[in-house]
Amino acid sequence: MGNVVSSNPNINRRWVKMSNRWRKKIEKIYRADKAKITWLESMYFINNAEFCIAKGIDGTEIFLGLRNDGTEVAIKRISKCNNYQCLKNEEHILRLPGLDYPFITRYIEFVEDDQFGYLCVQLFEHTLDEYIRVCPEYQLYNIVRSILKSLKVLHDQRIFHWDLKPQNFWIDITRRVRLAGFGLCRWSPDEETTLYTGRAEAKNWMANETLTVEDNGPLNWSTDIQGAGMLIDYVLSRGQHQFHISIHKRTYNLDQDFKGVLAKDLIEWMTDPNPNNRPGVQNCLNHPFLWSPIKLSLFHHLQ
Repeated sequence: MGNVVSSNPNINRRWVKMSNRWRKKIEKIYRADKAKITWLESMYFINNAEFCIAKGIDGTEIFLGLRNDGTEVAIKRISKCNNYQCLKNEEHILRLPGLDYPFITRYIEFVEDDQFGYLCVQLFEHTLDEYIRVCPEYQLYNIVRSILKSLKVLHDQRIFHWDLKPQNFWIDITRRVRLAGFGLCRWSPDEETTLYTGRAEAKNWMANETLTVEDNGPLNWSTDIQGAGMLIDYVLSRGQHQFHISIHKRTYNLDQDFKGVLAKDLIEWMTDPNPNNRPGVQNCLNHPFLWSPIKLSLFHHLQ
């Protein structure tokens, strides 16, 4: 539990200190004059570039904020004139009971005014892109496992993400990886396929079939598997992404030891150009690359 800062009786503010990275900026929000604050029912923020911690190419802005109970939050804002339905779709997906899970960004609240919608979610410390460049090597394997576990949560609920990229994975205060960015998600209640009704903004992270499929064409879980495979390669190479050059001519920058060979095998399986040849997410989690050292050692001993 964080340190609860006493509220100012005049403006009834509280602050539960949790974040290390954003603490100084959040303190400015907590102590700011009321005239500088944008109030949103049970939360507030300062509408200034200093407190904007991320932006999307679709016009999305993410601000640091505080709730009235003192919780530190990320407030995702988008204009009602600009791709607003994606934000509403994200709210709907995050509110599904089956997504209340440790590997998924936690939904807190949604409010709107005449101009904007505001999605309030759990605050993150780092983006995946930032973290993989500085974390210990052993943590890279934990990140890979977490990416797949977050995807398993979705697929177990028959939800397809369709926008897997580094910007949509966040690292929280406990260094846990959490999946975010659910604006393009689709839920398929009865079938393994559903209609593709929009294109991801980051074409460098799109699966083969989404580059050619027409809007309203059928896609399924295998589209996410290729995206996750590209992400795994990106994580293990600490930020080198060459799939956008040619997914069929990938040059691997992984160590050529046994672990590197296993990683290459998993990535190639997941990024197979033919969607029908890609594994399900549980098969990915069962791949020898993610076995424990003890299990790998026992396997070698039995050979």
